[in-house]
Amino acid sequence: MAEPDQVKPDPRRRLAGMPDPTPERLASPEFEAIWNVIKSWDVNVPEFYDGYCGANGSHVVLILDALRPAFDEKRAT
Repeated sequence: MAEPDQVKPDPRRRLAGMPDPTPERLASPEFEAIWNVIKSWDVNVPEFYDGYCGANGSHVVLILDALRPAFDEKRAT
């Protein structure tokens, strides 16, 4: 049997609840910039799944959503 850190999570389980990028977001320069940095990464988002998986558009959405307050604050000043 494989060691626990070698077992890949079930893709249906790991993506449950992850946000899907909208067509508008996919076309944004911010999305593209983040995607170009993380597309080769293996990432872990324990709030949504166990283990690591290859980065995808849902991860970019989570990053953009996390940065939104900082962007909004900067625009307000």
